[in-house]
Amino acid sequence: MSSRPLYHLSFSVLVISNGILLIQSNVCAFQTVDVYGCFCVLFVWWIALNVALR
Repeated sequence: MSSRPLYHLSFSVLVISNGILLIQSNVCAFQTVDVYGCFCVLFVWWIALNVALR
């Protein structure tokens, strides 16, 4: 039960950080680097969630 709030907190931070990345990529000229950066953030958060939930 203790891992559930941690999961929701991590997920909300993930959504917020990805939202910021999307806003930055839309404000600036859209580049493929922003897309790769967004995928990198998603991948890092996925690893962090798996480690935290173990």
